[in-house]
Amino acid sequence: MARATDPGGAAAVVAHMGAHAADVEVQRAGCDALGVMAAGSDVCKQAVVDAGGAAAVVAAMRAHAAAVEVQRAGCGALGIMALGSDARKQAVVDAGGAAAVVAAMRAHAAAVEVQQHGCGALRIMAVGSDARKQAVVDAGGAAAVVAAMPAHAADVEVQQRGCGALRTMALGSDACKQAVVEAGVAAVVAAMVGHAADVEVQQEGCGALLNMAAGSDVCKQAVVDAGGAAAVVAAMRAHAAAVEVQQYGCGALQNMAAGSDACKQAILGAGGLAALVAAGTAHPPCHARVSVSVRHLLGDLGAFALTAPAPPPPPPPAAVAPLPTAAELAEAERARQRAEQRAQQEQAQREEAERRARASQQGQHGLQQQLTAAQQTHARLRAENAQLSAASQSARTSAIDRLVDTVDSSSPGGTVLSVAAGPLAHFNSQYQ
Repeated sequence: MARATDPGGAAAVVAHMGAHAADVEVQRAGCDALGVMAAGSDVCKQAVVDAGGAAAVVAAMRAHAAAVEVQRAGCGALGIMALGSDARKQAVVDAGGAAAVVAAMRAHAAAVEVQQHGCGALRIMAVGSDARKQAVVDAGGAAAVVAAMPAHAADVEVQQRGCGALRTMALGSDACKQAVVEAGVAAVVAAMVGHAADVEVQQEGCGALLNMAAGSDVCKQAVVDAGGAAAVVAAMRAHAAAVEVQQYGCGALQNMAAGSDACKQAILGAGGLAALVAAGTAHPPCHARVSVSVRHLLGDLGAFALTAPAPPPPPPPAAVAPLPTAAELAEAERARQRAEQRAQQEQAQREEAERRARASQQGQHGLQQQLTAAQQTHARLRAENAQLSAASQSARTSAIDRLVDTVDSSSPGGTVLSVAAGPLAHFNSQYQ
């Protein structure tokens, strides 16, 4: 077999693998040899691909799907070949490289080296055009990476490469972003929480969340709901001196802050404002992102709103938008809290006034009912009194008539009249 360091030997290796396709050891050794050759210069990589190296490796992986060493060597070789030019990446994908790597990761889920090399290879293949990113996702790349990360949660290399692969895939189209967010945002947050001290996991994790949150409002909300804001803030605090962690972290918070009010509130609640100020103060390259993020978070107060109808000409490329001071940000936050308190107090006052108005209306209605009842009672009593008076008058008239009849029927001497005078006076007294 040709020397591994000889670019011209790639064709010989490919030919030997083709001649001994059923020999698992030849296939393993051939994949390893092509990987070593491709690890050389760009000329070496191109020579391996031009000799049919990618196709030979894919054929070996398909023919020996159960051989974990062939799968390990094949994933590693495909990842190395895909490094470099866009055309070379495309050649590896076109040869079936993405599908072969995904199949290897599924078949050997417990083999940590297969998962390490697989995540790395998928990340490299996904660099470049949106179409190639979509091809990797369509081949099951995002799902394979997301399955590997929790299965090997303690392996920092799987977490690093997994976050990196998802970060690269999420740079694609909106559909690609959505697919990656749905599959992988929780895995990225879990990796960052589980490896808080590893700067590369935090850097790749912040980068992945940055790209995921660059999608639709639905994507932004999904990142926030998964704990993305809190994970980014924790990374920025733990790695304050790592400029790339700070840059990616600021970018991730900027994209999340462009979402709904709920997203903004989650960032503020996680301590995002303080993390942004600290990053902008310590790292000048972060100034622009910090400035935009602060305007997203606090612009509704008017303190930093970009509302000028005719903005001035853009500054020179080297100029950076002025960063609000910590005192200005603190005062703006206090103003926001005061505004919320005033709004809550006014709402409570309105509710109390409405309650009292309802109670007053109910009281007036009760009084009206009582007055109506009293009037009805008074009318009834008057009617009864009138009836009693009429009855009394009738009785008295009848009694007098009887007395008169008695007198008329008596002798002229008037004896009966004088005798009846006493009872008549008594009768009259009873009906006065």
